[in-house]
Amino acid sequence: QILSYIGLHIVKNIDWGNAEQEEKILFIAFFHDIALEKDEHGRIKSQLELKKAGFNELEKTLVEKHAQIAAELVQKFPHSPMGADQIIRQHHGNLNGIGFSEHFGNNVSPMSIVFIVAEEFTRIVLKHADGELNRTQMIRELKDSFPTSRFQKVIELLNTITF
Repeated sequence: QILSYIGLHIVKNIDWGNAEQEEKILFIAFFHDIALEKDEHGRIKSQLELKKAGFNELEKTLVEKHAQIAAELVQKFPHSPMGADQIIRQHHGNLNGIGFSEHFGNNVSPMSIVFIVAEEFTRIVLKHADGELNRTQMIRELKDSFPTSRFQKVIELLNTITF
């Protein structure tokens, strides 16, 4: 629910956002991790975290390929928004939906960038849920994680979000 709220906030405030993009971000928020079997699987955000997680080989493969699996599922869904499969495939920065990217290239779509930022901001919100949420620190953490201008423009939109 937090991811949907944050993603929708970004889409509503970005200059190219529209009702179609709003529907798409909500659809993607629901389906992006649908292939994962445990909450612990969804907490993995890098190859290093996956390596250290202590999962068996089957779990590692599932976590590594979950974006590809979810994208293929969404492709078969008769009423999925156009391009939702591509964004799901790219939600960890790799175009093929396998693994986790440490560096996000220029080939990642703008809507994927919105989703990547929304997902990371959600992770940060949940990490700080026990204490006081400091928006400035949270946005600084995002900016450090995503230093390119394509990401920075999206991150700036989070200065107006209400929690």
